Amino acid sequence: MAFNFSERTKLPVRETWLTRSRETASQATLSAEERRQNIADAFLASSEVMGRRLLVIDDVTTTGATLTACAHALRKAGAMHVCGLALATPRLHWQ
Repeated sequence: MAFNFSERTKLPVRETWLTRSRETASQATLSAEERRQNIADAFLASSEVMGRRLLVIDDVTTTGATLTACAHALRKAGAMHVCGLALATPRLHWQ
């Protein structure tokens, strides 16, 4: 997905700048709070992000927990600005 986006926008993909530092449980059946706890500190960012403006692309966002955890790791490593882009979000049923 990121590579297709990169082809169209000419923005580079840097796969090694953000890596998963530990395995996590599937988030599909977790509540929003459980998702935040599950994914907290699950990513490690390279020092190459220092001072950069970055875009993190995710396929689906439900609560934003994964994008938030990614942004936290990137900012901790010195990224100047982090934006998140998700291709889809589940339809919410309001009562």
